[in-house]
Amino acid sequence: MLKITKTLDPIHHVEFKKKRNPKSWDDYGPDIKSSLKTHMLDKEQDGYCPYCERMINVDTSHIEHIEPKHKASNYKAYDNMLTSCNDPQTCGHAKKGTFSNDFLNPVLIEPMNFLKYKFETGEIVPSKIDESHSDYQKAQFTIDTLKLNEKDLLASRKVFNLQIANMCTYMDDEAVKMALKGYLEDKLNFKTLIEFHLQNYS
Repeated sequence: MLKITKTLDPIHHVEFKKKRNPKSWDDYGPDIKSSLKTHMLDKEQDGYCPYCERMINVDTSHIEHIEPKHKASNYKAYDNMLTSCNDPQTCGHAKKGTFSNDFLNPVLIEPMNFLKYKFETGEIVPSKIDESHSDYQKAQFTIDTLKLNEKDLLASRKVFNLQIANMCTYMDDEAVKMALKGYLEDKLNFKTLIEFHLQNYS
């Protein structure tokens, strides 16, 4: 999961709310949704789904409300919006309206302080080992809610890890480091996984 730093509410959204005075999310049409997704992807998310870290675009995404949009004015609160992938098995679609204080809100905290990778399997797991610890419970709740270890997603991360392991058999450390930095620049899937591999060469 990525930490997301929100910008100020985009002016086109501020003007939309002022002129249209939307009463619910149903009052948001395709034009305003598209412009919001474009802004979030370009200015805040670097093209990634903040949950699974796969690259997405305006056509392969939807606006995800971190806290349920049917509560109070959550539907129009810009800090409550992310742009999530359209995978029906994971992320925003898997989460639906699920929310609790245990959810790792990537706008408020750095999720990877609570999560880590198992390179052998591609799994995302809690960084804390103690199951009674609140950090463990928050991590596991978030993993389960977003289905971050869904089989296809898990398989993709495992394949990537195997590619890195194979690369290490014929390239020296500096060459591997440069390759990983290139992956980040090219915006390959799984940004924090690439960063985790890079830590081995820092």
